[in-house]
Amino acid sequence: MKEFELIRRILDDEFLVFTENDHIRLTESKGNDESHIIDVNIANGVDRCAVYKYELDEKDFLPFFNDKQAGAFPRLKRLRGFCDYIVLVESNDNLSILLIEMKRGNSDDAEDQLAAGRVFMEYIVSSANRIKDINGYSDFDCNAIQYRLISLKRPKSNKTTTRPKDLSDLDKNQIMHISCPGRFYLNRIL
Repeated sequence: MKEFELIRRILDDEFLVFTENDHIRLTESKGNDESHIIDVNIANGVDRCAVYKYELDEKDFLPFFNDKQAGAFPRLKRLRGFCDYIVLVESNDNLSILLIEMKRGNSDDAEDQLAAGRVFMEYIVSSANRIKDINGYSDFDCNAIQYRLISLKRPKSNKTTTRPKDLSDLDKNQIMHISCPGRFYLNRIL
């Protein structure tokens, strides 16, 4: 698939955590707190998948943003915020970009983090569209790419909500909120 391949070539493999398998394990941990772990089943209905994790604390990601206080001006809040995972999924020759934010409690800032991930990926897709012809991807279609913004929240009970009633069951910011204690099936949201 032309969209999957070109986007994969643009994104740096330094942040790639997964490319091929039937499931992946997404984790989020903060300090000494208990980790939030979700196993994602990708086997059914997925042709190819690539998972990226951009940990701002560990790597020099987005180095062109000022992260310091400038004189009397305070440090800019949430400038370097970012979603936990970016997942490229090819299914039936269609590319979906899943932006995933994992939450263990309050999910108020999920919107900002998912929005930052979407802006980043829109830049990547625009860059791909700009260079497609010269690099032999003239059939790349940026309008065929679907974005999904997903907030995976650890519930207080073991009850799983793995799929909204339908894909139009999103909040006002087009975010799909899924309560998931341990397993999530990717094909249910594609």
